[in-house]
Amino acid sequence: TYESLPVKLEGRTCIVMTRQALELPGVRDANGAIFVNNVSDAMRFAQEESVGDVAYVIGGAEIFKRLALMITQIELTFVKRLYEGDT
Repeated sequence: TYESLPVKLEGRTCIVMTRQALELPGVRDANGAIFVNNVSDAMRFAQEESVGDVAYVIGGAEIFKRLALMITQIELTFVKRLYEGDT
């Protein structure tokens, strides 16, 4: 999902959960996004980066399932076109 964004999210700390193997959790890309493999590391880096009281999670159904019990608010976007996806 992160790689598919046409423009990276400026002014936001992006913590990207990925299935790809990482040598070290917290590896950053050129845009400053932090890559992790699990919810525990995502939460730890969110606290270390002081992202504030709100963390935005961008992803598909699998990410939503992993974080479902932590969600207190959903901002849902409706897209008026059909796109091929995994969910």
